[in-house]
Amino acid sequence: MPRNKLSRTFIYICFLAICCAHSLYANGMRLYCVGNSLTWDMCPSMLDEAFESAGWSLEAGWHIACSRSLTYMLEDPEYTCVTPPEPYGAWPNALANYDWDAITFQSYPYGEATAQTEMEAVSVMIDMATADDRNQDCVFYLYVPWPSVSSVASWQSEWARPYTDPTAQIIKSEAYYEYLFAMMCEAYPELDIRMIPVGQVLAQLDQKLNEIPIPVLEDGEMATSVYDLYRDIYHMAGQGRYIAHRTVVSTLLGVEPSSFTIDSEVARVPLDQAYQALAQEVMWSVISNNQDTGVTESEPSIFFRQNTGTREIVYRGKLYQSTDLQNWSAVDSASPYRLEPTQTYFYRAAVVR
Repeated sequence: MPRNKLSRTFIYICFLAICCAHSLYANGMRLYCVGNSLTWDMCPSMLDEAFESAGWSLEAGWHIACSRSLTYMLEDPEYTCVTPPEPYGAWPNALANYDWDAITFQSYPYGEATAQTEMEAVSVMIDMATADDRNQDCVFYLYVPWPSVSSVASWQSEWARPYTDPTAQIIKSEAYYEYLFAMMCEAYPELDIRMIPVGQVLAQLDQKLNEIPIPVLEDGEMATSVYDLYRDIYHMAGQGRYIAHRTVVSTLLGVEPSSFTIDSEVARVPLDQAYQALAQEVMWSVISNNQDTGVTESEPSIFFRQNTGTREIVYRGKLYQSTDLQNWSAVDSASPYRLEPTQTYFYRAAVVR
């Protein structure tokens, strides 16, 4: 990535604690979701009960193109496998003619789609939504789904696959989604770009299930891996839809997953109470500690490289360095950068735009 300077007006380093888990909207949200059946697995048509139980009203629309990428949706904007609700309709009409508080995008490896072609599609959609200074306060989310079931690799192995070339075909791994997220942030620094970390929640839950298998359903059916939450090699069963649905609501509203109720049709099966408690604990741990969600409980940190005097901070998926806490330079990197705490020690601080 090219080197550049961050001016003082772009990023301020403030030595104070902050809490960002407050709601951004005036108790009513207009939400539009663009994706395929993995977005449909989070049940956007059933969000009303969760929002109402949290004291919110909701107007929602969606463009669902099963098995397709954003790249394909740009090429064939009329194709859907789920009828979009009126009056919004498919994404060209919804984004060009309506105002939204939040818009979600879900990328997928269909055909020859790459991070580059997906970013081109996202750009067209964002540009359409923000034309004539519309939707300037809208929050644009990257909805992060999950890998497909592999017959030869563990869930964690699939999730950990690297992605460093934006012209390479998409893989459903954390590295790919972080790469695309960083591209979105870099392309639109003036907009509020965030992430809905369903895949990250499932990754942490998979680790918990590997350590201590627990019953998922009331009938005692056990889960030893996140793979046990799938209904086929691509999609979530009810116990997985429960994760996706609650993670979406918790991220959008900035509230704990235990603070609202959801439509029973999301899971469609009675879930074990211990599973629900563990799932909600994992959801909030991931959501509230990931600065890309906008719901961070803990403030970001400045990392000090030992014996060099260099300060480092991750901001919107990119690494910046400084020696004086005033002039920050972006570090060249082939992919989005995450600091490894084992390599650094840190001074607590907050980043405020």
